[in-house]
Amino acid sequence: MEEYIQAVEKGDLALQFDALLDIVYVALGTADMQGFPWQEGFDLVQAANMKKIPATADHKKITKPDGWLPPDIAGLIEKYTKVSF
Repeated sequence: MEEYIQAVEKGDLALQFDALLDIVYVALGTADMQGFPWQEGFDLVQAANMKKIPATADHKKITKPDGWLPPDIAGLIEKYTKVSF
């Protein structure tokens, strides 16, 4: 993250992108080492986020509509392990 912040401060887009790629690489590698089902988890988060109401010129924040539910990450982990949350 520090590499990314420094790249932003420099205004260097190539370094910013490189830092973001490094963050994702570490996250994916760590998830793989822990046996997490990355793609399924990502898909759950993506589906939940796509149900949010986007920001507009009049309303600057992304909002959660009535009835919005967060992704069931604990349920996904339980599907692949014997650990319950």
